[in-house]
Amino acid sequence: EFLRTVRADYPNLPFIILANEESESMASEAISAGATDYHRWDESEDTYELLANRIEGFVEHYRSQQERDRVYQALETATEGIGLIDDDGEYIYLNETYAELYGYDRNELIGEHWERLYPDDEATRFHENILPQLHEEGSWSGQSSGQRVTGETFPEELSLTQLASGGHVCVVRDVSKQVERKRQFETLADNLQGMVYRAENAAEWAVEFAHGNIEEFLGYTTADLEAHRINWAEVIHPDDREQVWDEVQQAVQASERFEITYRVVDANGDTKWVTDRGHGVKDDTGAVRAVDGLITDVT
Repeated sequence: EFLRTVRADYPNLPFIILANEESESMASEAISAGATDYHRWDESEDTYELLANRIEGFVEHYRSQQERDRVYQALETATEGIGLIDDDGEYIYLNETYAELYGYDRNELIGEHWERLYPDDEATRFHENILPQLHEEGSWSGQSSGQRVTGETFPEELSLTQLASGGHVCVVRDVSKQVERKRQFETLADNLQGMVYRAENAAEWAVEFAHGNIEEFLGYTTADLEAHRINWAEVIHPDDREQVWDEVQQAVQASERFEITYRVVDANGDTKWVTDRGHGVKDDTGAVRAVDGLITDVT
């Protein structure tokens, strides 16, 4: 009676029944009602020792199960897809988010090889480049191309962590929208009458990326700037460099936007006037790591 009452609210709580006489029918009824264990009671020391060991064992198992349940609950509610692959490359666990990214039901992928979710050329890339790096360094992260059940491919952000067992943990996120927004931005920026840029916050103003009608505007290619064959400081007219640098530094250190008009020298040696509007980009420590700006020809 007590067992049934407990089980109504606590289905997994360890519960041991001790009976002072052995009865197969009572033991069967107890196990059917959900008893964790059943023992015949007597006054011997062995009984006490056995009972103590069983209690410790069941409590440890119960607490471990609670911890596993908390972990699985966290995995199930995660916004990222999380999967566990064994040393044969087959899925032994994945949350619903992971399966939904590829258009599958979770049970369809348990026991399946990870190659099922990637086009052939991407699977080859994994075998030749990504997995060797994972085995050597213990982790890998980057962008890859997944394949949905429909055959459609999509860009994904993937993190892999090697396990001691030989398998690995996968954390995946669909970045289709981010990639599309980036593509739209680059299309817009490449058609600007001017130059959108990010420059490292160093005296040479090494350009990290640039978009716009740069070649028409300055005679330099985007590749020249991004490969640092040409640094922006070299493009600024020598008579203006120091003043421009000082004004930009003062503005970004004060977390203010800047707007400066100055001269540049293009690839043909001609002088042009430009207006540079931008702001500083700070890292987590508050230090300025880069400058973002838009430069337009105002000659």
